[in-house]
Amino acid sequence: MKRQPAARRRAGANVVVRVGVIGGAIGALIAGAGWAQDPATELATYIQGLRAAGKPLTGQELAPPWPAEGQNPAPLYLQAAQMLRPHDLAAGGYGKADWTKPEDLAVLAQLLEQDQQAFALIAQAASLPKCRFNTPYDNLVGGLYPHLPQMRTVARCEAAAAVVGCSQGRQAEALEHLGRCLVISRHLADEPTWLGLLVVESLDAICWNAAEYVVPRGALPEDAARRLAQELTAVDYRQLCAGVVRARRVEGLQLRELAKQGRPGVLNAEMAGPLAPPNADALLAAYAQPTLHPQLYQDVLMFLRIIDQAEAAIGGNGYQATLTALDQTRAATEQLPDAAVIARVMAQGVVLDRYWRRAAVAATQRQVIGVVLGLEIYRGQKGSYPEKLDDLQEANWPVPPDYFSDQPFTYRREGSSFLLYSVGPDLKDDGGQPIYYLHHSPEERKAPEGAAGAVEEGDLVWLPW
Repeated sequence: MKRQPAARRRAGANVVVRVGVIGGAIGALIAGAGWAQDPATELATYIQGLRAAGKPLTGQELAPPWPAEGQNPAPLYLQAAQMLRPHDLAAGGYGKADWTKPEDLAVLAQLLEQDQQAFALIAQAASLPKCRFNTPYDNLVGGLYPHLPQMRTVARCEAAAAVVGCSQGRQAEALEHLGRCLVISRHLADEPTWLGLLVVESLDAICWNAAEYVVPRGALPEDAARRLAQELTAVDYRQLCAGVVRARRVEGLQLRELAKQGRPGVLNAEMAGPLAPPNADALLAAYAQPTLHPQLYQDVLMFLRIIDQAEAAIGGNGYQATLTALDQTRAATEQLPDAAVIARVMAQGVVLDRYWRRAAVAATQRQVIGVVLGLEIYRGQKGSYPEKLDDLQEANWPVPPDYFSDQPFTYRREGSSFLLYSVGPDLKDDGGQPIYYLHHSPEERKAPEGAAGAVEEGDLVWLPW
């Protein structure tokens, strides 16, 4: 057998020492809490209740069904991404071009001509209803998700195609490319994983940016605008967040098995967050000792109860009520002992309110794009923008309430244009001052100095290029 390096042998010895200390700490914490005498039975009963309620508890139960033979768009997307990747990463390519510069638009137009085969694959993929990638549902804790950055490549290219089409006066084509951007988001939303949610949000941000360029330029074909508006409603972020909570429950149960087997180093960078204790890996390694299995069961019970609280919070009504409930769940998680490592590590991804804010921003951006489409259709019919949003009813165009406040969006005519905004995640009307990261200018996108949380101050404003 190959001899281990001395540094590794010393590290292993240190882990053994720490495990003994950690085991004592966990035992003391669990014993002092007055929990059941038979933690294994208590956990088994709890899991049985979850199963009876229809909660997915394994990767196979969580995974969406495979589409029928030949009906899965995932391979088409990945094939297109491989074709597009060199142009996406190149200087001046799809992900680097400045849409305000004619020379950059000319470069994009040339790239689009070269990549017609890739765009044909994307169009074919976007025509299919459901999507399934080879996501490692049986190993969500240590799994890899290479398709997620590839889907960002595809979305960036579709956004660039929308901008180029618009700059050349082809509005119907531009709206079609925006629609494909949204279909990509919808297809990824079929995957109930935390990283998948973050990428769906990022794809929606790409579409929002392109929409602010495309929609105000030129008359919109009404049928194409209505199709795009319909696609904007296809992703329910509350349901998506609820799916992520359920996926997190499965991850925690998978982590329990890995810890019980003594698998070291199972925590990846995404899991190491502000609530994770600094010695998380050593704590997990300690659970391999059979004498600590009762403590492992109690840790998992705490985790499952936190997840239940988060799931109930996401299932509530209204942005503010959900945020308040998630704040309470986060506070409960922060009160857990460091020794409850599974509960602290695995629950943090679903209880931190900032992630709910991000999802609400994406959902509101979809709403705003839909309203602006209605404003442009109204202008096309009447010759000018309406005096108030209620006038869109004349164009048979629905106007939802602001996702954040559940009140009407702020709207007013400004000369031949208009101002439209949501109060945003700070829930205050800041007079149309945009949140810093929504600006187009890199200088204006710099995070403001000052107190923590200032980054969310401001309104979610429609900012045409």
